[in-house]
Amino acid sequence: MDVEQANKLETEALQAEEVRELEFLLKQVQKLPVDTKAQILRQQLQRIKQQGYKQIIIFTQYTEFSIRYRFETIGI
Repeated sequence: MDVEQANKLETEALQAEEVRELEFLLKQVQKLPVDTKAQILRQQLQRIKQQGYKQIIIFTQYTEFSIRYRFETIGI
């Protein structure tokens, strides 16, 4: 086995390990309880969006997670 083949095998092994770690983290996150306040807010925002509003301003003290990012990922 030459150096190039060894490097390729090492890279593949590291990638496989990373995939396993990410899958583990995903399973852990999926076990977390649903954030009911965020769920209700999302429902209300979807209703407002369906009414034709293009922009919404939300005032909050919630700083642990970006609400904007959370709702942009679902198209709100």
